[in-house]
Amino acid sequence: MSESSLPPVLSSSRTLGLQHRLAGSALAALCAAALCMAAPAMAQEAERPLSAAEETALRRDANFLLLSMAEDLAEEDGPRALALAARLRTMALEAEAYNAGRGPPFEIVDAKIARWLEQAERAGADDPVVIALIMPLLRAIDPQRHADAVRRWRDAEPDNLVPLLHADLSADALLEAARGTIRSQDHFFEIMRLTAQVVERPRSGPVARVLQRVSQPAGEGGRATYAATLGTRIASANLPQYAGLTQACRAPEGLRRLQCRHIAEVLTTRGGTLIEHLVGVSLLRDTAEDDAQRAQAAALRRRYDWLIARNAELSGRNLEDHAARLLAQVGKAPQSSEVEMLAQLLLDLGIASEPPAGWRADNDPALRPER
Repeated sequence: MSESSLPPVLSSSRTLGLQHRLAGSALAALCAAALCMAAPAMAQEAERPLSAAEETALRRDANFLLLSMAEDLAEEDGPRALALAARLRTMALEAEAYNAGRGPPFEIVDAKIARWLEQAERAGADDPVVIALIMPLLRAIDPQRHADAVRRWRDAEPDNLVPLLHADLSADALLEAARGTIRSQDHFFEIMRLTAQVVERPRSGPVARVLQRVSQPAGEGGRATYAATLGTRIASANLPQYAGLTQACRAPEGLRRLQCRHIAEVLTTRGGTLIEHLVGVSLLRDTAEDDAQRAQAAALRRRYDWLIARNAELSGRNLEDHAARLLAQVGKAPQSSEVEMLAQLLLDLGIASEPPAGWRADNDPALRPER
């Protein structure tokens, strides 16, 4: 079982410190990991160097905490709790393997994970949140179980684009099937909320002391930052790949253009995460037929860039405060989308949620010098 090709979260003090700083850019984008993993933007303070002994202790503490939270969840015996428990224990065992010098894929074989996964799969067979949680594990251990889980998700939510993106369909089959979708929902908020709840439970004794050490290894961040970072890592592992879709929709014509345009509108109007909106606006641009449609795509992208930049500034000023504000928003149900949540975070602080006239993001191609 492998969460990703990256070293496991919390596998060392260096990784932990990086994850906390990533939470700056991640919190600015509700941690749409494909974006923030690529460009950590929020390192405002140099991480305090830790000694070898401190690193060893922190690695041990981090894994102890993940294993403790997994056991707590498993005792609840609900399918969502069991699914999250399997993910947390997998992360801990992968971290141990990584710290022992092994590289991914880790191929973890563990009786508890197998039992929790099977129980969650059986009890939550038609629960999209359970399916989203267990799919990264099923993908690694049994392609048929993974395909069956995707099929159950499609049956449970036939109007949802996301399970189609997990279904390994050909481009033509995906575009045809997507004609019946009206939303794109990967249940990112629910997974973030579940993770934050287990981190934020009142704790005492050794677990409370370990949580304090792990969440503040270098005097930066705190429990909210840890909860947001951990929730992000888990929720983002469930995000689909968009490369096949964007390739199929590059300069489309005829019926394909209409099909791609429909998906673009689903992603930008009823997408759950920021990354879905960013993919959608790219498709809007690629399927535009006139200047008005191109202007629509440009205006949306400009708004997304503004939200990212302003939230990144806020998390850079006070990472823990911004993480706490984000988790408070995540805790409210239902959520319309991450984009609107990021806008609300700004409005709560009296900051405009729309860019002023003439504003451009630093990465705007129009600002790049001529070569």
